[in-house]
Amino acid sequence: YDKYPTPKFTMIAYYTCAPANLEKVEKATWDVVDAMINQGPSEEDVNKAKEQLIRRRESSYTSSNNFWASVIKGSIWYEQPIANMETYKNNVNAITVSDVKAAAAKYLSHNTYVKVSLLPETAKKK
Repeated sequence: YDKYPTPKFTMIAYYTCAPANLEKVEKATWDVVDAMINQGPSEEDVNKAKEQLIRRRESSYTSSNNFWASVIKGSIWYEQPIANMETYKNNVNAITVSDVKAAAAKYLSHNTYVKVSLLPETAKKK
């Protein structure tokens, strides 16, 4: 038994399209992944993501007992103090385009993925 779980990463892309467009949509998905690996996100996209993370945390502070139960449990489990909102904001705002690009290069790969396609019966028979 290990106290700390093995770190894992999962990314899921869901989309609905006509069977004839499946390859085109799959290629577009990989184009986005490859751009993230090679160029990283735009500064604007990183800033939008930071704003969303902070806004979501701010609303959780005031609207959810489950949020606080999770924070307290995590603090006890990981033996770390409860981070206040200012600490959280500083941590989120420290994330850079380079950080996201490096994470994408480390975790996203054409070699380790599962592709599942749900096709209508008529498309399966062709």
